[in-house]
Amino acid sequence: WSTGTRLSDTQLPGSSLLSLNTNTVELMNHLLSDTIKELESSESHKRQGVTECIHSIVKKLDLKVVPYVVLLVVPMLRRMGDPSPDIRSLATLTFAQLVKLMPLDAAKGEVPGLLPELAEEKVTQKHFLEQLMDPRLIKDCEVPIKI
Repeated sequence: WSTGTRLSDTQLPGSSLLSLNTNTVELMNHLLSDTIKELESSESHKRQGVTECIHSIVKKLDLKVVPYVVLLVVPMLRRMGDPSPDIRSLATLTFAQLVKLMPLDAAKGEVPGLLPELAEEKVTQKHFLEQLMDPRLIKDCEVPIKI
């Protein structure tokens, strides 16, 4: 981060979650269904905390985060436009880590244990990201007004 205080890996919020005997699916279900909502908070300390948490989890889980990459990329993309330079910086770093892992998530199958609403969201996000990466996949849109 550019101007804020940087926490050590053991001080990051995600570290305490990871130190519990929680399996990856439970951790990611909690993160993606509850915690991630705070990225939209008007309070910058909440957005920063969740961004740090996601960064720490991505860093610690490494390849175990691959099945969830699609669900994390778009929220990090949004935070790259955050008013806070510290959040922008960390979100950019996390986004870059996630994008590197995207080609590994080629499996179309479901993630065992993933909440049904998150499985639906994953399909939606994956479709959006495929269109973002390959504009040929975007369907033509008809304008209802004749020009």
